[in-house]
Amino acid sequence: MLAAALLLLLPLSQATFFGGGGCSCPCVPAPACAPPPQPVCPPPPVCGSSFPVGPSYQPPPPSFSPPQYFPQAGGAGYAQAPQGYPVASKKRLAHGVKTGEKSRDEQLLAETAGLRRRVRRDTEAAFDPKCNSELLKEIILENMDATTAVAKRQIQEAATTRLGGRIDVVCSTGTFSYIVNTELYCETEKNGTTCFAFRQSS
Repeated sequence: MLAAALLLLLPLSQATFFGGGGCSCPCVPAPACAPPPQPVCPPPPVCGSSFPVGPSYQPPPPSFSPPQYFPQAGGAGYAQAPQGYPVASKKRLAHGVKTGEKSRDEQLLAETAGLRRRVRRDTEAAFDPKCNSELLKEIILENMDATTAVAKRQIQEAATTRLGGRIDVVCSTGTFSYIVNTELYCETEKNGTTCFAFRQSS
């Protein structure tokens, strides 16, 4: 009896679980899906917007004024057109900005208080663009020799000992040119030989 019940329920279970429906027909495929609807764009905005009109941006006025021209006084008896010259107006700055400029009263006070002192050079002591060290000039003149090779070695040894640092020396019996970036230098000539010595920058 159990076997008979199973046989009766077999077609029903096949229809329920395997989609057979009690017959030997294959399963019916599912219907094809319809394509999704096309997106719809919103309408373009109308030129006359309904938004309230706010204040518009205005650039600030320029912070300078054009140069002013004042006529010069002409000479008596001369017929000439008046000429002008530009006069710059004073800078306008934002509140709290320091310019670093001192007023004339502050400058006078600083000068009288000894904060700013100018020293006048001796008129006899002229600036020599080829030599800024009298000591180096003495060393060169003391150690110059008839041969440039000997002069270079002697000058370099003496200058290094007395001045310190790395000293370079160039000597020639003819003319030569150079470009050097240094703070201590001297070029001098003796008996047709010119030597240039300088301390290397560190």
